[in-house]
Amino acid sequence: MRVLKKSSITKRIALNKIVFITVALLLLFDFRLRADEMKISLQDKVAQSASDKKTNVTMQNSISGEEKPRERPIIFLGASLTRGGKWSIFFPGEHILNYGVNGRTMRGALRNVKRAVKANPRKIFIMFGAADFIEYRRKPRTLSNYEKLISILRAELPDAEIYVQSVLPIYVFSSKTSEVNNKIALFNLGLKRLAAEQGIVYIDLFPIFNDPKKQALLYVSDGIHLTKEGYSLWAEKLEPYIYTDSKGKSQHNARLISV
Repeated sequence: MRVLKKSSITKRIALNKIVFITVALLLLFDFRLRADEMKISLQDKVAQSASDKKTNVTMQNSISGEEKPRERPIIFLGASLTRGGKWSIFFPGEHILNYGVNGRTMRGALRNVKRAVKANPRKIFIMFGAADFIEYRRKPRTLSNYEKLISILRAELPDAEIYVQSVLPIYVFSSKTSEVNNKIALFNLGLKRLAAEQGIVYIDLFPIFNDPKKQALLYVSDGIHLTKEGYSLWAEKLEPYIYTDSKGKSQHNARLISV
């Protein structure tokens, strides 16, 4: 009997130990679970606090003017000559959009003017005409289309500055180079008069490219498109208009970068 009682007591003690250990483990697990929850909650609060602080700083900067929205872009409208210009590299720090399209004529420009309007530019540099001369081999009837384009831009973007650039001479018709370039020069005179009538800036690039001796330096072999040196010369001519407004007031301190 004593042996049985002793064995029963031993079993009871062992069972109590198992129960105690089980309860202790459960309590420990619950403690660690609560600790983890508290840690996650604290991390969330810290992250939220940091986010709130960043938001407040952003709002304060916006109010104080320290964080300004991106400046309205400068747009280049034209054909393949415009397309080939690395304008953003020539004029660093400026928000420039190149909307030059290969082979684009004035008729195509009128069909796609909404793209330029949607960009809401502060300045627009336009050059069309070379593709028209190449297509028709005569003085193109583009002055009326130029006038329509300018009218649309002025109506949709009344505070944008518009700059019309002359058509460059071309050397694609070897036997008729002088004849074609004389027609381009006459067209440019009409373009200059149109710009004066519309009260916009006319940029005359024709004279600095109208030198057959410099053709190999400024033009690639097709006699239409420009070399690196040709684009650098063009950008140098545009620099004053990029960094000043139409009244000659300086807007930026940056300067032309050679490429």
